[in-house]
Amino acid sequence: MEEDLDDFSVNQRPAKRSGEDDGLVASTREPVPEEYVENAKAIVQETLNGLLEHVDAFGEKTRETAERVKEAGVLNRATGRGLEGEEVVGLSGDSREEVRIEDLVRCENALLSKSTMILAHLGEETQRLNRIAHETIYPMLATLGERPDDEESLSESELRRSFAEKLQPLQDTLLFMEQLRAVTCNLFSQLAVVSSTYTAYTPYQSVRLAWSFDTLGHALAIGLGIDETVRNNRSLGATLTSFKRAVLVLRAKPEQFGMSEVDVASLDSAIVIVEKQLFTCSFFASVLDQLTSTEQTDRFIKELAGAALELNEGAIARLNTKKELLNDKRTLLSTLCLTILHSRLILDIPDIKLCSRAWEVVKACVLVPVTTTVAICPETVLDMHLSPAARECVGNDMLASATSLRRETLANIDETFPAKLHDMVTKSVAWLSRFTAVPTVESSLSITMNSRVELFQQGIKLASGLRHYLQEVVHLHVSLDSPITKRRVRLISRGVELLQATHEALTRKVNLSVEIQHVLNFLADRIYRIMVRPG
Repeated sequence: MEEDLDDFSVNQRPAKRSGEDDGLVASTREPVPEEYVENAKAIVQETLNGLLEHVDAFGEKTRETAERVKEAGVLNRATGRGLEGEEVVGLSGDSREEVRIEDLVRCENALLSKSTMILAHLGEETQRLNRIAHETIYPMLATLGERPDDEESLSESELRRSFAEKLQPLQDTLLFMEQLRAVTCNLFSQLAVVSSTYTAYTPYQSVRLAWSFDTLGHALAIGLGIDETVRNNRSLGATLTSFKRAVLVLRAKPEQFGMSEVDVASLDSAIVIVEKQLFTCSFFASVLDQLTSTEQTDRFIKELAGAALELNEGAIARLNTKKELLNDKRTLLSTLCLTILHSRLILDIPDIKLCSRAWEVVKACVLVPVTTTVAICPETVLDMHLSPAARECVGNDMLASATSLRRETLANIDETFPAKLHDMVTKSVAWLSRFTAVPTVESSLSITMNSRVELFQQGIKLASGLRHYLQEVVHLHVSLDSPITKRRVRLISRGVELLQATHEALTRKVNLSVEIQHVLNFLADRIYRIMVRPG
């Protein structure tokens, strides 16, 4: 140690600089006094001794704690009680580390860091709203107003119950729609700023930002799904009528229900707001009008068209092939929304290639799904919301052309439906046999788990494709007012039975896994109690 300090004192002297005084440099070459070296050695040794004592004390305390936890656990399992007078030691921890997005997205370009962080936040918020819509909003709007009986008259008690059971969910839907509008407009503004500001756009010149544009399309698709769900629920009109009748009853006798005229007026205004904002099925159009109210730069419009075209071509190329992804059809709905937005941003000069690719979606899909229960006809959406110039690119008689395509599909369905259904059934039955069989255990755990996960994904993909195809077949008959023959009914029933079998197999495997884990934990506890005896 002393030699090291001597070397440090000699070797770490500053070198002579040009222009420095020779006397000053000469003073730095004098050796370090011995008392300084001794003091430094003493300080270092004292610090090291303190660290060693701390480590030894911490290790001893850890060993004592571990022994106490072990003894307390043994007595708890053997006798049902712990050590008297001993403090309970609890060890808690979190396997996940809370890392903020702000800490992950950071670089020398502050504007790039901020814009990337904002896009990530908005994408996560869009996914959250999408989950809420699928789990809460769509099911509520699809079933609201349904009654177990066919009575048209409602009693006063049923009218009062309408406010408690039906008006509140509709008001919650309006709040959800405002959140969705805010997120959509914010995401659109951020993408526009990134493309219009040169300083922010420079790092993104080689990046398409397809994920953010796809997120914008999905946000628009949520609003489109709300309008379509309300439009398809024919019971909502009766619900609105019952609301208005209830207001008339309350206005006639407000004191009987413990209400004042102000309360009745507020209820009346709430019903008017619900009717205007929700029942008119104009939410998607209002969001489009808000987004297209200001002019955007050519760079942003070009990026929007490029991202929509790239997403469309990728999903169309994978459609009805082995490479098809579970969300490809929903991606097509997202691209349709982006195409509509692009056509509304440039009313006079439409993108012919982008519009033609949108028409390819009409040819490829009878329906594009919003959820498992809500689907949209692509030609109807394009005809309602495309700009006039864009409709001319596709054809003014878009609905007539689409109807002609649907009639041709329905005319050939007796040939295509059995063959395609037979192919789907064969693949699904083969998957069921593999899924329900005893799994083969490989030498590597990762190989075994990968094969099981891949098999699980294949089953979900097969079930999703079969469900969507059956929905398209039923929709063709309903939309064209065509009767369903007995043979087609039997084929549809066969597909539904297979879907039910797939559902039962998947849920049975999940429940079995949970039960096996519970049984293993129970057996391990019993074996431990048998082997461990109180000392």
